Amino acid sequence: MLSKPRSVLSSADKLLNAAEGFEIMNNPLPSPLRTTVSALGAGFAVANVGAEILDRDWKGAVVDLADGAVSLTGGAKLLNMPRLGVGGMYAAGAALNTVVAIGEIKNGERTDGYLRIGDAVGMSLVALDALAPTACSAAGPLGLAILGSIGLVGVVRDLNSSSFRAC
Repeated sequence: MLSKPRSVLSSADKLLNAAEGFEIMNNPLPSPLRTTVSALGAGFAVANVGAEILDRDWKGAVVDLADGAVSLTGGAKLLNMPRLGVGGMYAAGAALNTVVAIGEIKNGERTDGYLRIGDAVGMSLVALDALAPTACSAAGPLGLAILGSIGLVGVVRDLNSSSFRAC
């Protein structure tokens, strides 16, 4: 049950960082809270992928890796990974999300696929900002805005799903 509030805070943080990047306002969330949210996200992502690997569910591990790509990249930033490494992780996450999205759309899971494509676009823009910061100053904040928005849509969607309400 901790993952939904964490996802909301993480998405809000991305939106606030986007506003800060566009010089609209400063992010009011305290740094320790932001660090904790990122660390929890990375921990959940590692646990989910690890559980799939232990179950020898390789497809599930790939999907969970795609789901956790943003959180894992946040964890790498906490470990002081260089900017190029973080950009590379975002680019890899975008590519992986695109591949999984194509599979979801082919399997009739259109909404999941379209949301995942939104994540891939957001991650691509953040990767562009990290790998070539002078190419387009708006790429990073725009990517964060997309990721934050998709994250909130995903939480609302999960909360409205019958499988979540049955818990």
